[in-house]
Amino acid sequence: LRLKGTLKGKYSPAGLDIDAKLSVVPPWTYTKGDIVVTLKKGNITLDVKQSKLKSFTYDVGAEVAVKNIRGGSGDLVIVGTLKGKYTPAGLDIDAELKLKSAWTYTSGDVKAKFKTGKVTLDVKQSKLKSFTFEVASDVEISNITGGSGPLKLKGTLKGKYSPAGLD
Repeated sequence: LRLKGTLKGKYSPAGLDIDAKLSVVPPWTYTKGDIVVTLKKGNITLDVKQSKLKSFTYDVGAEVAVKNIRGGSGDLVIVGTLKGKYTPAGLDIDAELKLKSAWTYTSGDVKAKFKTGKVTLDVKQSKLKSFTFEVASDVEISNITGGSGPLKLKGTLKGKYSPAGLD
């Protein structure tokens, strides 16, 4: 992992002060088993005053590939951004992740093609504000006893979850 940027610090009897602004030198890849995460961009800031964390911010653009999914048509690849900030008041997260390209999953007589997909997450002061999803897919179920052929379903599933409930 290579970082570039500035790191300023000062120590006094009152404690340590740190002001850091760092960027990831892309691309940077992390692999664990069948999961590969590639950082396409990444920026962080750190603010410490008198040895107390005041804030930590991040803005990361990444691609995540999940390999070797039994029944999958290839790697499941998701791309997106995660932005946020941590302060003593809590954690803020603003994330958006999308399916990079269509992906098909087959299990027995069921075949599901995910044509597009997107999720967003909004957290403020460590409290979930909303989680949204939108997935366009085609589903085909074969070998239904008594059926005139495969049952084919097409459509988009959209929703939003917030503390008020599911829309």
